[in-house]
Amino acid sequence: MEPFSRFQRVVLSKFRINDNYDHKTGDQVLQLVADLLMDVFNDRNHVIRWGGDEFIVFQLIKEQGDLEMTLNRLKKELVSLFHAMTVDISLSIGYSLYPQNGENLDELVSTADKYMYQNKKCKNEGYYGQDNGC
Repeated sequence: MEPFSRFQRVVLSKFRINDNYDHKTGDQVLQLVADLLMDVFNDRNHVIRWGGDEFIVFQLIKEQGDLEMTLNRLKKELVSLFHAMTVDISLSIGYSLYPQNGENLDELVSTADKYMYQNKKCKNEGYYGQDNGC
């Protein structure tokens, strides 16, 4: 099986730490999340801060099982981090596959956004990239 690439968008929802605490605390939380993402995705992949509370990940996947394993580890690690910090943050994740879901960054972002918003709507962290309509 040929390796394929995954583009993933991770958004921290309800990120009001700057408002409830201060910007220094907000920056520290973002750094903890970035460190965790880099640990989960290791140095062969790319983790990029995309916006204020958003990250994107470019990951090389060899098999579908690798994708599910990484998503499960990410969810588990982020939930543990959020509980340890005792702050009210949740996450929404959407992903797209290259070249199946797009040939360029705009197409990949659009597909990942679609699944991320579906994830928010369903309020079920199991819907990352499937088009199952809840």
